[in-house]
Amino acid sequence: DGDADVVGELLDELSAGIAATSEGAATPAPGAEDSPPSKSDMRLSVLARTYEQVDAVCSLVEDLRRDAGDGEGGDGDEGRIALDEIIVDFLEVEGMKEAVKRVRSSSASASGGLKVSVAAPRVVKPGEAGIWRTLLRLEPDGLLVRGAGLLHRMAKMGGEGAEVD
Repeated sequence: DGDADVVGELLDELSAGIAATSEGAATPAPGAEDSPPSKSDMRLSVLARTYEQVDAVCSLVEDLRRDAGDGEGGDGDEGRIALDEIIVDFLEVEGMKEAVKRVRSSSASASGGLKVSVAAPRVVKPGEAGIWRTLLRLEPDGLLVRGAGLLHRMAKMGGEGAEVD
């Protein structure tokens, strides 16, 4: 399948890039491992800007997992299905609820493999200060924070697992 080939090629490029970076580094970062992660350790996140993209990614992941389960997944390398998160980054909040539902309802998500995060706006305009509440009410697995102000607000609320009213 052409889509599976593209995913495999991306994983190969990512693995080569990690290996090249590791080989050329003078000193490893604190806590870094001596060797690059294996393909089975790598995970990819896809940023989707439209519902159609969310739907297409969910369908692709479902197809890849189904093919791997049927023994038709190529070389049988489970690491080749490394996509584990879709980040919903719509221009408007409208439609995000349906996108989160689509990811949650996908068979990939039902098996515990596909997570959904939502992206907060880069800049919060006047009158939009409470947008983070709307995003958190979608109950995503994660929130992509792209500004110091929202990061500060989330930290003041208590961080991960904090109750939001």
